Amino acid sequence: MPKLTQGENFKNKNDIIISQNLADTGYQVGDKINIGQYEEDLTITGIFPESYYTVSPVVYTDLETWTSLKFGDQPFASDEEKPINAIATEEKVTQVENEEDLDLLTTPELIENIPGYSAQNLTLDAMIYFLFVTATAVIGIFMYVITLQKNAIFGVMKAQGIRNWFIAKSIIAQSFVIGILGTGVAMILAYLTSLVLPTAMPFAIIWSQWLLYSFVLVSVAIIGGLFSIRSVAKVDPITAIGG
Repeated sequence: MPKLTQGENFKNKNDIIISQNLADTGYQVGDKINIGQYEEDLTITGIFPESYYTVSPVVYTDLETWTSLKFGDQPFASDEEKPINAIATEEKVTQVENEEDLDLLTTPELIENIPGYSAQNLTLDAMIYFLFVTATAVIGIFMYVITLQKNAIFGVMKAQGIRNWFIAKSIIAQSFVIGILGTGVAMILAYLTSLVLPTAMPFAIIWSQWLLYSFVLVSVAIIGGLFSIRSVAKVDPITAIGG
């Protein structure tokens, strides 16, 4: 069970605890709500941190209340006869009855099998990877155009005896600085945007992923700069300075 930030856990039938993102829509501890065609009122006894099932807020209750919500007045001989989708435990299971009728899943496997989760993630990941490819092309063209505009400068540098490898290092350093500044500004703007997003919009900042993608984007910027080095190596000092 999640750790509560307000109230207490459910103890009686028709008691529920709700996620903070549901509470933000206007609910608080002690409120009574109705769900679907269930005729009895449900009492909110506690609130836990923001949580989602796909894109919907989460509600926890006891087995008896859930059975009534799901199956109405359908009678069951005992609690053992009531259907259960899953049993979750943090401890290692050493003995299981009727093991042949059960599927044993780890937490990541369970999450991957949530309806629509894998398809949604695949779509989002494909968009991200495509953006990396697009960013590579845009940065490469950007660095190439900047390089062409500096042909005269590179010509003067070569005429002064500065070698190609030194100019190449400066281009790579410039690409690195552009990548760092670009990703830094993007992260700041994204974070500020998250502060004004509506609570109903599922949005979470996973810093480890942000840092990974930032590293990739900086690497992409450097790779983009590498494409312009060849054109620098071909610059003729006499032609570049108008001789």
